[in-house]
Amino acid sequence: MRINFSSHIHCCVSYHTNHISERKASKKGAQFTVVLAGQSGLGKTSFINTLFDEDLLQLKDYYEENGAPRSTTKINSHKIELVEDGHVLNFTCIDTPGFGDYENNKFCWFPIVRYIEEQFRSYACQETQPDRSNLIDTRVHACLYFLVPTAKGVSALDVEAMKELCKRVNLIPVVAKADAYTRSEMQEFKKAFKETIDAYDIRLCDWLIKEDVNSDFIEDMPYSVINSAGRFTRADGVTVRGREYVWGIAEVEDSDHCDYLKLRELLLGTNILDLIVSTEAHYEMYRSDYLTLWLKKGWEKKSESDLSGSDQVAAEEPMVIPENPVELMKLLRNTSRSELEQELVFRNPAYVAAEAKLRKSFSDNVLNQEAVFKNWKFGLQEKQAGFNDDIQILHSTAIALQEDIKALESIMS
Repeated sequence: MRINFSSHIHCCVSYHTNHISERKASKKGAQFTVVLAGQSGLGKTSFINTLFDEDLLQLKDYYEENGAPRSTTKINSHKIELVEDGHVLNFTCIDTPGFGDYENNKFCWFPIVRYIEEQFRSYACQETQPDRSNLIDTRVHACLYFLVPTAKGVSALDVEAMKELCKRVNLIPVVAKADAYTRSEMQEFKKAFKETIDAYDIRLCDWLIKEDVNSDFIEDMPYSVINSAGRFTRADGVTVRGREYVWGIAEVEDSDHCDYLKLRELLLGTNILDLIVSTEAHYEMYRSDYLTLWLKKGWEKKSESDLSGSDQVAAEEPMVIPENPVELMKLLRNTSRSELEQELVFRNPAYVAAEAKLRKSFSDNVLNQEAVFKNWKFGLQEKQAGFNDDIQILHSTAIALQEDIKALESIMS
């Protein structure tokens, strides 16, 4: 969808024009991708409409016939082309399935992590191609993580999900449905949130801070938002976006009611380039780990090939990365990308946990059987000792009887 966006995007696109390239910003357009994550029912989908003040998504498709909200069940990509003075920003919102609805939610965040890593791998593989003039950049530049304020603070599920996401993407926490809480309740939750992220070492937009970017916006996190496409007229005659209540209107764009303006400025204003550039740091870390794994698998196959047909069992040698680019490419070619993808599937934490559970179950069964065997062996040993004692008694009795026989024979003779 193409939108002629309002003036608040102008500074952003112009900034890209000066620092990236006039041609890219004007013709191809800069790429910016945001993932929406969090538990079900927090309004992640409706936030897209609120952010752009447009009915980009038909929300009726996200409700059941009885009016109950319908949860997102798969990853959906929504592409919006923002235009200002001939400059283009290709904005992509990735709406992910909400989690927390199952009995076991331990790894429910993994599909989002997998999606982010898949985009990194896709870009890394494109970079290895001879022609890189038409790279398709689908890397994720920011993740809006929607939270539910509770009296107990941040849930364990949210803590675990944010710990994993912050390692791979610029993490931006958002408090949904801010109009359901008083100002004091919201402040208490924000205080508890900051204590939690410090305790669990959850880093928010970590690379932006390391690059000495103005990080005042991080102090305002988590951002509270109100989702609404409705427009209402206040007592002073001004029409505003918000939600109408008996006591008045909770306004989307009123900083006293929520932090929507701050969040919009971060995503579509002066910090958008910082978010894009800092993604390179996340990408380089993942690319390094990905290629190292690829080289390791290639080294293992090369070692197996060198030992094929030989009866010798060689000690495991440490991997040596060739300095010669040609030799490096040969090592990479020892393992196909499909084999590497299969290896990554096995690294799924759910699979790893299931494998660990099976191993523990097998180990416990072995220990139990060993204990049964030891008890059986001990029982046999006890019976053997009893038999030996009986034999010794019988032997002693036989000797005594023989002595009695000899004594009787001597008397009779």
